[in-house]
Amino acid sequence: MQTERPVGVVILAFLNLLGGSIGLCFNGIRILFGGLSGLGGAVTGQTQLAETGASIFSLGFVGLGLSVFGLLVFVGLFSLQSWAWSLTILLQGLNLLLSVANIFQGEQILGSLIQIIISGLILYYLFRPNVKIAFGQ
Repeated sequence: MQTERPVGVVILAFLNLLGGSIGLCFNGIRILFGGLSGLGGAVTGQTQLAETGASIFSLGFVGLGLSVFGLLVFVGLFSLQSWAWSLTILLQGLNLLLSVANIFQGEQILGSLIQIIISGLILYYLFRPNVKIAFGQ
């Protein structure tokens, strides 16, 4: 029996595809320019430029990994894999906790409130009976 793919799941999947794709491009550029800055700083003896370039280069690889992760979540959500449902709940729960922590620290209050609302809505949606059934939960 083929389960109907809920529209909201398709939207969440494509948001992961969009974020992962943009992240691949952005972090590829970050790796390129971070590497060039680091190399240029090392060659010219500018220690601060070399360290900054190395940091940007390293962050680019972390971001690249997260972008690939987002693309994997896209595939899992779009194909209604139960691991993608669980993983999305975990990630949105962590996002919720980090946003609450930011508010208590007095940082990024408006952005954190918006993120709490978005994560809360995603979690609410994922726990809807028809969505859980679609993922075999």
